[in-house]
Amino acid sequence: MNVAIVGSGIAGLSCGYRLVRAGLKPVVFESEAFAGGRTHAHEKDGFVMDTGAYTIPEFHKKFLALVDELGLSGDLVEAPGNSVIYKEGRPHRVEIGTPVDFMRLKLLSFKSKARLVKIFMRAVSLGKHLDLNRPDDKTFQLEQESAAKYLLRNGREDLLTHIAWPVFSELFLGNPEKNSKAAFLATIRKLVRFKIFCFNSGMGTVARKLSEKMTVRFNTPVVRVNRNMADDAWRVDWGGESPGSGHFDHIVFALPPPLVPDIYTSLSSLATDLCRKVVYEPCLVVALALKKPPAGSAMICAVLREEFPNVATVIFDHLKGSGRVPQGKGLLSVILSADASRKFYKIGDGRIRAVVLDELSSLWPELQDDLLFAKVFRWQQAAVQLPEGALRAQVQLRELLKKEHEQLHFTGDGYFRASMEIGVVTGFNAADRILAA
Repeated sequence: MNVAIVGSGIAGLSCGYRLVRAGLKPVVFESEAFAGGRTHAHEKDGFVMDTGAYTIPEFHKKFLALVDELGLSGDLVEAPGNSVIYKEGRPHRVEIGTPVDFMRLKLLSFKSKARLVKIFMRAVSLGKHLDLNRPDDKTFQLEQESAAKYLLRNGREDLLTHIAWPVFSELFLGNPEKNSKAAFLATIRKLVRFKIFCFNSGMGTVARKLSEKMTVRFNTPVVRVNRNMADDAWRVDWGGESPGSGHFDHIVFALPPPLVPDIYTSLSSLATDLCRKVVYEPCLVVALALKKPPAGSAMICAVLREEFPNVATVIFDHLKGSGRVPQGKGLLSVILSADASRKFYKIGDGRIRAVVLDELSSLWPELQDDLLFAKVFRWQQAAVQLPEGALRAQVQLRELLKKEHEQLHFTGDGYFRASMEIGVVTGFNAADRILAA
């Protein structure tokens, strides 16, 4: 059985790994020169820079089980996970373990704290209705307005500013205006203390290990997939340095849904429309390698958009583990807001670096003098957004694709709420369907 996998992100590689374990030899096509997609890590002068995803929460059970199965647990370290929100130059700790901890947030007035506790308790009471990967009718009701409208409608503008904005900019790489009330409630319910992990050798560790176990054709973009009616197979045409074509029994699409209709033009009009409507935000990540660590002990630093129009989150990567930076050096990952990422996406690296350093100088004036180098990473489809109606559309798209195609398989984010866990689960599920065929 010949299988082609389009894309070497975690979903595609997980699918390939499962197939290899079963004795098949899938071929993975990757347009970039590296595997892993947003879990890739870039290395330079002893600095290990995560280009997209930067931590693994403890509830990503399938992903962590895969890490253990690959023999990589020894490289896994628990990250501090502590976070602050900067307001007027001062860091405010955000450590939530119980509803009582919401009352200790110095960012908010007592009245706003009480409102936030009510929202949290409401989210907890909704239980399974806030499982965004298995939405029901109640979930669909909750996604009928944006998080911003929900908070403003109840006179909670300060919660929009000080809670919803940092949450969505960090976890969704988006904003509360473009994500639903359901997404906000599901996320606020998980704003409690839990363990997070990372790799000493960078987040690309898993992808690197997986790619070694299968054939991955790098710098080889798939340009077309067509059904070959003569032999009941699928023809794959690819470009790159060595363009060619081949025939396969099964095709796994492990890339963002909006890109699928460009490659497979025989999707139904409804499926094409639903794929195109999956909303992604782009993202710019700027890694700053420094002569010494800047002041601060929190790994995750959020800033407010009223004060910082371009920067959204700053990650202190040198706090993740000993293998990230040379002795005594510092490393920051600066994540721009969705609006800034769209604005500067096609601008040169030098201009983006200047914007970041200028904006962060109010918090860490020494960055300019301590800078060794800066590296800009660009992601056009960085993170799935969940605006009003997105969850219902995802369910419709999943059911439609499963009904219309038996030999085509669709994995990864866009069909569910995005996460590395979803990548592993959907990759494994696609492999199981192929093996059962």
